[in-house]
Amino acid sequence: MNSSVHPRLILSDIAKSYGATRALDGVSVDVGVGEVHALIGENGAGKSTLMKVLSGVVQPDAGRMELEGQAYRPADTLDARKRGVAMIHQELSLAPHLNVWENIGLGSLPNRGGWVNRTEARRRARAVLARLAHEHLDLEQPVAEFSIA
Repeated sequence: MNSSVHPRLILSDIAKSYGATRALDGVSVDVGVGEVHALIGENGAGKSTLMKVLSGVVQPDAGRMELEGQAYRPADTLDARKRGVAMIHQELSLAPHLNVWENIGLGSLPNRGGWVNRTEARRRARAVLARLAHEHLDLEQPVAEFSIA
């Protein structure tokens, strides 16, 4: 990485324990703008825990995080998303009784006074599917009707 450019993300000495099990022990990584990093390791190595810390699912026990030059410690996933950090979990976590646009919008459905703006939610879902080259999917189809593939 070019040392004259400040890293976009800095994780320093991140630690996380679950009871007596130390899931993360002094993890540090810098990620620059435009860089791609892969987390590779055995089951139980802490990959998922590190991503959960980064995305606000869990809080670290120790360490420091910085995002775009500012202290970063998301209180929860919504707080992380407001800063532009989100995680796509590897586990299948769809709501089978909901349709395509509802699943795409889960957690971020546009609303006013508690009422979902369905027109806007569908527009957003179409935009997501277009970016993924899946415009052909029926937004109203329940996801339970799709195969896992």
